[in-house]
Amino acid sequence: MLKYLLYTILLASLISSCRRDNDPGSTILEGRWKMVAVKENATQQIYLPPNGQAAKTWLKFESLKFTGHTGSNAIFNGSFKLTNSTDVVFGIFNMTDVTEQDWGRYMLQMLGSCLIQSVMPCKPCKITRPSENLLVIDLPGMHYTITFERF
Repeated sequence: MLKYLLYTILLASLISSCRRDNDPGSTILEGRWKMVAVKENATQQIYLPPNGQAAKTWLKFESLKFTGHTGSNAIFNGSFKLTNSTDVVFGIFNMTDVTEQDWGRYMLQMLGSCLIQSVMPCKPCKITRPSENLLVIDLPGMHYTITFERF
């Protein structure tokens, strides 16, 4: 009897110590990121946020979900998936509906890039991490690269 009790306790402790990771690769995006630059790939033109907009245009990634703000609109109930360590596909999201400024439109184009493609499965956005505090997302077919900084 004592033997079965010991096995039960051991099994219970093993089960409780295990945790299910939704996606081990999602940690590459985890955290809060503000949009700090947009590069138009064809012309190499770099756009910076208008005064006061950098901290207002952000995304927060957590457990394959995201929330954020475009500077004009709140974003919530967003989903994403990483197909590998360099590719992200943004899924559906909800947002408030206020007329958007140009700076916020860049982020909305990135988030909607999969939804507006005419091919399925869509081409994912490409992720690079030049440093611990920088995240660069290249939009397929949109000709933009967006840089985010951790904050």
